[in-house]
Amino acid sequence: MNNKGFTLVELLAVIAILSILSGSAVTAVTSIITKQRKKAYKNFEGQLRSAAVNYVSDRTDLVVPNSTTANYPTGRQDGFRVPNDAGWTILDAEELHDMGLIDNLVDPSDKTECDYKNSYVKVKSTYANGDANNPSYNLAYTYMVCLKCSNYTSSDCGK
Repeated sequence: MNNKGFTLVELLAVIAILSILSGSAVTAVTSIITKQRKKAYKNFEGQLRSAAVNYVSDRTDLVVPNSTTANYPTGRQDGFRVPNDAGWTILDAEELHDMGLIDNLVDPSDKTECDYKNSYVKVKSTYANGDANNPSYNLAYTYMVCLKCSNYTSSDCGK
């Protein structure tokens, strides 16, 4: 008699090999998805920073060198918090969004919008050569981005 089928052992061996391969594939795909989400969050931080750079380039009067913040009004100006004691001007992400400087930032983990009300960019300016009395000074800006999404918070938040 000529049987043209597979034995139970052969079928079990094939199933075992396929399960090992599928387990490896799931692990690899999960790792790729996690890395892409982290890249998306970093991209969002870059968008916030670029929006702040664009805003500050048009409004240099909003961010003053920290040596002169004692004479600068505090509170809010055009929807932004102006220099605090440490000399940082805080640009709210919600205002940047409302002005059209950034698009909607959708959390890649759960497809909800990131928290614009609690996300911000801190900007500080200093004299590049350190001398406020030198008429040829240039201002240098430092930016710190705080992005808050449902499954992510920037490392600069709270600094």
